[in-house]
Amino acid sequence: MKDIILKHALLNAQDFGGKANPGSVIGKVIAEKPELKSDMKTVGMTVAQVVKEVNSWSSDKQKAELKKFGEIKKIEKVQREGLPPLQNAVMGKVVTRFPPFPSGALHIGNMKPCVTSYEYAKMYKGKFIVRIDDTDPNPEKVKKENIDFIKKDLAAMKIKYDKFYLCSSNFDRHYKLAEKLIKEDKAYICTCPPMMDLEGKHASASKKECSCRGNSTEKNLNLWKQMLSKKIQPSGAVARLKTDINDPNPALRDPVMMRIKDGKNPTTGKEHWVYPSYNFSALIEDHDEGVTHILRGTEHAFNTIIQKKVCDALGWNDYNPVTINFGFMYMPGEKVHKRFIRDGIAAGKFTGWDDPKLGQYGLVRALIRRGITPEAMKNMIIEMGVTPQTVHFDWEKLYTENRKIIDKKSKRYFFVSDPIETKLDKLTAKSAKAPAYPGKKIFRKIPTSKKIFVEKLDFIANREREVRLMHFCNVYLDHSSKVTDKALKDVPKIHWVGTKNVKVKLIMPDGTEVNGLAEPDVKKAKVNDMVQFERVGFARCDGKNVFYFAHK
Repeated sequence: MKDIILKHALLNAQDFGGKANPGSVIGKVIAEKPELKSDMKTVGMTVAQVVKEVNSWSSDKQKAELKKFGEIKKIEKVQREGLPPLQNAVMGKVVTRFPPFPSGALHIGNMKPCVTSYEYAKMYKGKFIVRIDDTDPNPEKVKKENIDFIKKDLAAMKIKYDKFYLCSSNFDRHYKLAEKLIKEDKAYICTCPPMMDLEGKHASASKKECSCRGNSTEKNLNLWKQMLSKKIQPSGAVARLKTDINDPNPALRDPVMMRIKDGKNPTTGKEHWVYPSYNFSALIEDHDEGVTHILRGTEHAFNTIIQKKVCDALGWNDYNPVTINFGFMYMPGEKVHKRFIRDGIAAGKFTGWDDPKLGQYGLVRALIRRGITPEAMKNMIIEMGVTPQTVHFDWEKLYTENRKIIDKKSKRYFFVSDPIETKLDKLTAKSAKAPAYPGKKIFRKIPTSKKIFVEKLDFIANREREVRLMHFCNVYLDHSSKVTDKALKDVPKIHWVGTKNVKVKLIMPDGTEVNGLAEPDVKKAKVNDMVQFERVGFARCDGKNVFYFAHK
């Protein structure tokens, strides 16, 4: 044991300037000799002693001692690419699904189950289904136009589904299965008032059976038919699955399968009156579509248990999909509900679901309009994986992924905001030659003139000092600037534009507008083109001389 510890202490010291770290050494030792876990106290004490001794040695002695171990092959950490293998997956047989609630355009949080489900189906040459969960007829939340938003967002994210349908299209199937459970005395119609007690809870909340649980099958069927024929008003009755009334978890005691809701289904315009609960409809749809793998957040953990109870009650013992509950994706900042966005659009606070200001809240179409590519969002989500731990969304990670994609294809331009005029004492060339793209032998010409415009902040910081007008010449900067030479020097570099320029509007993520001047070729940028304003950042063209700032 001591030899293994010494070896790893010397290796660690070699990598970190002669000073080994006890924690790192312990990790390496246990990785090589897992059985030492049984006596971590001894391992910890020995590591502390050995590391202390190794750190007291000179660099030459450390190297000499390490040589005694002969050639040591370091195990390189392999970075996983893509998603990890999927449990119980059979090539060509995997079926996944994404059931969005049609309350608005898609959020990047929605994209985590969507992207992982889609990518796994693609990885195993399987089938990917999008099922609109329109089981809530609340017209304030659900609108038909939201289905179009979802379709367009999926298309923008380059996600191709094998089937797209509305859950409500199968309500007749749900009714038949609910009736089957009632006939088999596995479900009952509960007509208990909504306010059973001061807390407004059903009797099951206190591990008690309500009087409705003892209804005869005949009575339950009669009440069920009254529900379907609109003879019972909303909140007058629900269909409950019979489960263990003493279950430790109240959510698992006689869960609701069907309830009455007044009004037309906003997604179809049809009147249904009786609507299934999420857990009842989700289980039936997953079963009927042959879904093999369900990927969703840990907040659905209890839903998984309830759906299994419905599955058992229906006698579908052979249906046992792999369910993976991954960690919640936590976004920093204020938590925003889609109602806030809907109200904001109605009040004119936002121009629509694609208002770039909504990018800060994670709206997919708003991020795309800002210039965040679908590939960057996908790559970041895939890199997060499907672990149960909460994942903290990192904007810089998203920007890094986006930068990898857009950097080499974003044309460079100068953009000067808050311009200050300076006059050169002479003109050394009619135009300046600058790279159009990084690493490519493609250049752009920037028209020069004696009258030059520079950033106000650059002017204040460098006045009466020598600076380099990027890709042009060196000057002593002032309102009247003296040209020194064209040689590259170790002096501050600033961007500029001449008298031939274009007025440009750059809209920032918070909606503020920055007006400035850009080199004339920027007018050639087309809608959706990505550019990089040098020393400013990347931006997406949204119209003639109008750009949305993406990131640095």
